[in-house]
Amino acid sequence: MAFIKKIILAIFVFGAVLAQDIVPEFERITEDDGLLNTTVECIFQDSFGFMWFGTWKGLTRYDGTDFRFYKIFPAHPRFVSSNNVTALAEDKNGFIWIGTMQGLIRLDPFNGATRTYRHDALNPNSPSHDFITSLFVDKETIWFGTQGGGLNKLALNTGGEPIHFFHYTFDSGSYAKSGWNSLYGLIGDQRLDKDLLWIATAEGLIRFEKKSGKYDRLSHQAKSPASDELKVIHQDKRKRIWVGTANGFISLLSEKATGAITFYDYAVSANRMINHISDADSTHLWLDAGNEGGLIRFNTDSGEYTNFLNDPSIPNSLINNFITALYQDCSGILWVGTANSLSRFDPGRKKFRQSVALPAMHKKYYHSRKTPEILKSGKDKLWLGKYGFGLIYINSANNNIINYRHDETDPQSLCNDFIQVMLEDHLGTIWVGTQNGLDRFEEKNGTFIHYSDDPQQAGATRFLPDDLINDIYEDRDGRLWVCTSAGVSRLDRSKDHFVHYLYGSSRQLRKTGYYLGTVYQDSKKQYWIGGRGLFRFYPEENKIKPYFHQQAGTLLWINEMVSTIYEDRRGSLWIGTSGAGLYRLSEHGPSLQLTENNGFAGDYVMAILEDKQGFLWVSTYMGLSKVDPVSGTFKNYGLKDGLTYNYFQLRSASKDKYDRMYFGQNSGYTEFDPSRIKDNPNESQIIITGISIFNQDINPEIPAKGYSQLILPYNQNMLTFKYVLLNFTNSRLNNYKYLLNGVDKEWNYVGRRRVAAYSNLPAGEYIFQVKGRNSDGVWNEQGAAVKIIILPPWWRTWWAYALYFILTAAVLFGGFRFETNRRVMEHRAVVAELQAETFEARKHAEQEQMRGRIAGDLHDDIGSNLSSIVLLSETLEHRLKPTGKEKQRLKQIRQIAMATAESMRDIVWFVNPLNDDMDKLLAKMRETANTMLSQVKLRVDIERSKDSGWQGDLNFRRNLFLLFKEALQNIVRHSRATEVVISIRQNKQMFRLEIQDNGIGFEAKTQYAGNGLKNFKHRAKEMKAEYVLTTQQGAGTSVLLIKNIP
Repeated sequence: MAFIKKIILAIFVFGAVLAQDIVPEFERITEDDGLLNTTVECIFQDSFGFMWFGTWKGLTRYDGTDFRFYKIFPAHPRFVSSNNVTALAEDKNGFIWIGTMQGLIRLDPFNGATRTYRHDALNPNSPSHDFITSLFVDKETIWFGTQGGGLNKLALNTGGEPIHFFHYTFDSGSYAKSGWNSLYGLIGDQRLDKDLLWIATAEGLIRFEKKSGKYDRLSHQAKSPASDELKVIHQDKRKRIWVGTANGFISLLSEKATGAITFYDYAVSANRMINHISDADSTHLWLDAGNEGGLIRFNTDSGEYTNFLNDPSIPNSLINNFITALYQDCSGILWVGTANSLSRFDPGRKKFRQSVALPAMHKKYYHSRKTPEILKSGKDKLWLGKYGFGLIYINSANNNIINYRHDETDPQSLCNDFIQVMLEDHLGTIWVGTQNGLDRFEEKNGTFIHYSDDPQQAGATRFLPDDLINDIYEDRDGRLWVCTSAGVSRLDRSKDHFVHYLYGSSRQLRKTGYYLGTVYQDSKKQYWIGGRGLFRFYPEENKIKPYFHQQAGTLLWINEMVSTIYEDRRGSLWIGTSGAGLYRLSEHGPSLQLTENNGFAGDYVMAILEDKQGFLWVSTYMGLSKVDPVSGTFKNYGLKDGLTYNYFQLRSASKDKYDRMYFGQNSGYTEFDPSRIKDNPNESQIIITGISIFNQDINPEIPAKGYSQLILPYNQNMLTFKYVLLNFTNSRLNNYKYLLNGVDKEWNYVGRRRVAAYSNLPAGEYIFQVKGRNSDGVWNEQGAAVKIIILPPWWRTWWAYALYFILTAAVLFGGFRFETNRRVMEHRAVVAELQAETFEARKHAEQEQMRGRIAGDLHDDIGSNLSSIVLLSETLEHRLKPTGKEKQRLKQIRQIAMATAESMRDIVWFVNPLNDDMDKLLAKMRETANTMLSQVKLRVDIERSKDSGWQGDLNFRRNLFLLFKEALQNIVRHSRATEVVISIRQNKQMFRLEIQDNGIGFEAKTQYAGNGLKNFKHRAKEMKAEYVLTTQQGAGTSVLLIKNIP
């Protein structure tokens, strides 16, 4: 029974830890991580989000990954003049004010410059003392307390520049020797109706009116055990004021309407100084216990507290009990400075906590430490199935713990110590499935009733087809189902025996490699069985059918190992598998699949629970996922969020009526309230921390927002940007994306990389933008940006272009003068030429008029006579009805007259000056071709470029048309062609005519003496054109005419 004692001890110890409400786990930062010095005297977070640490060796700035140092260097007079930093503050202009043991320093974080203010006994406009103990910034004023020099006020102008120092002392004696002038703490009252400073001194508390300079010295009541030597003062989130004393008390100030002050004292660290106070939450404070007393978490409402000390056996405990600084940043992280390190505790990082840590058991079971099943019953009862160690009952109300084990000598003991599954039915009965049968627990007497495949052990009425219990399930009608490797059985409660289903079918399924692991009934009262695949179960027919769904016309089956089935409140069925992730089923099949490939926690799903908000919590072998069942989105949780292990156990999950969830893991279980699992909602500030040109920092001392615009010459165009998200919760998991407007078309997602590089950027304006995402997936959509202007080379600048303009203007002006003179000289010749052209134009106009009259006369007289001849011949032929030669002669007369009329029309057309246009000629040629070649397949392509203004003279146009017409007549009369292609092209350099037919062709040598070919050659010569005839018998004929345009 030794292991039982270990279990009980572990549970009681953990119960004590739970009573502490919160157990801080510290992440340590040492010199090995880059910290300048491990003794941190003060901590501060500026308005950008940077953390500043004042140490014995100087000032350090931290961005979550990198440190930047400010300390004394002979070659760097701008750095901090004293290495021992005692206080830090920031004014509204962004200057960092630094209190040291050798004066007050102002640091400009935009350029790294510092200014030091030292005490000068001969100068009243200087600090009253060099040892600065505390700082407070108020609008246009810097208040600081000193060690022995009282209170100082430094007035600033609107630009943040110091104007004058004012000194305040608090007794009439020598303030250098008075405890009232040794100030240890200084705060400004945050209450809107109070314009006060509260000052902790070595003699008591001072209430100081900022406007008038009046003050009251306040002390504890006469009988109070608390010391009046105050080491620290703090105003909490509820605006209450607390002071820490030199003898271990923390006191709450109560201010009455009359102005009287009462102290309520709490002893928290006997005879030890309370040197530091910081907020924890609205009801708790963190305290320094002093003199190596560790850290205290103090409940401001009840006065109860918990002391945390260094424990060498716990890696994440406080590294050192000597605390030198406490600070809570804007995200709630507690920063703790100790004598040899800096530590931080993030309450939001550990979202889950292992509620019970079970120790290793007997050596022969050491290889199997899993807790396969967990069951929450009522408010106080918890049942754990410890693999190999039976059933453990825990009652948190009375701390009662019982371990039920198998005892071979006791037939009413647990039938087997290897528990597979547990269930509490609607009657409150606990059912335990093991590797050797099913047990019903009789809680009143602590005995078990067995159901087994051995009739002699269980009795005929409690027979099960198999002892290996895979699942126990109660359906919506209160019927109890047991799933075994041999089938599915339903309990008949009236007879206390099971009705068996699929006994034969399951045998057949096992032969083919299938397995029945879990049973489930949905809201439509349809039964499902999960095993080696997903099945529909029909109890009334005692049948099981694989579940198929149709996809793209094909029937598909979820044939992975189904580990769990769950229906959410919206009626969606979720199928957890061992290897294929999580499915969501709709009426037509899977509508969603979540796997590791799309970021899901794990492909092996162990259990599913639904919280009050409707979110699904899915345990896997690689962590926990919170799934939105509507959108299908999810959030993963793992070791970084407080899980002791990522591996969860199969179907080991339970939920109580308060919506608190329990998931079984190795060596224990994880317990949490889903409503309290809060992700980090803060859109942390992202900062551009540096810009390098050709891998050389522009100025390594310039932090963050010093960059708003950068102007660079053209040859400094290889840039590297450095940036950081100031989120200190799991800062190593921060992710980034960036974009350079003018170069990138879309955002570059670069994961955790904090550097962006660009090379060979041309001259122009660019904007570099970067955004960050914290460890909980919240993006800072505002991001950070810097404008980059790369100047062009001098020869491409505006003044260079202006010079080019002046030179060009000078050249143009000289040319203009020269051209003017030349034109004056030519003017007279032009006038004479114009007069001659005028004469020629008049003469040409008269000729054109004559051509018009001739064309009209030809058309009216000769054309009319020819038409009369044609008409007369037709009339004679019709009336006389001649035969033989007479008829032939009349027909010949008509044809000659018609041909002559057609020739006359062509002559009239060319003589008419209105037709002196190449476009009209080409149109006439197209019309002529369509008329003459109407019986063949004709294609006419005419292309005349717009910039070709050449019209040709009358001789060219006439010869061109006659040649064209004669070629067409030859085709009609002799070629027997069925297809003719006419191509006419004219541009500024050339006129080209080509006529091709697919007729019978001829031998050019034998026919060359023919008048037609002679005419072609003659007309081409007249036109000063090149003429090419290509023909061959049976291969058609091609006529090509090319005229070069002058």
